[in-house]
Amino acid sequence: MNILPFTKTYGGRTVLRFPGAALEPGRVYAVIGANGSGKSTLARVAAGAVPADQNSRILDRPVKLGYMPQRSHPFRMSTRANILLPGGEPERADMLMEALGLTVCPSQANYLLLKSPVELAGPLLEQGILIRSCANYHGLGPGWYRAAVRGPEENEELLMALASIL
Repeated sequence: MNILPFTKTYGGRTVLRFPGAALEPGRVYAVIGANGSGKSTLARVAAGAVPADQNSRILDRPVKLGYMPQRSHPFRMSTRANILLPGGEPERADMLMEALGLTVCPSQANYLLLKSPVELAGPLLEQGILIRSCANYHGLGPGWYRAAVRGPEENEELLMALASIL
């Protein structure tokens, strides 16, 4: 699948010049970048929530695409539930977390218990995100962490921070 080149302008100001991208079938892709770099604009245009400036269609073929606005959900859910919102596909959520190399335990609690192949607490703290090391929990050990379940925007921030570390 190809995402065709496009621009998006708001109020006479060009906020995104996307050069285009070729995506391989069966691969998982993440869009990461600094605040204001165009991640949300790319997602909104690709999902058809807003039009690109010059192209009415930026995808070269019909695809199933999910997009979750940053501030549209008044309730709190787990990171996995947030990932599931667009299409309700548990396999997709599991694939995204596995792509990061994480093992996430099923939970109904207000936190996620996860195992990581690399140290997370220090690097996440440097990004302003605090998670609990479970290294001293009986039966767990190094590499186990507990992360609070927050709102969709904060969960997205956690996933992007994890992607930058892993």
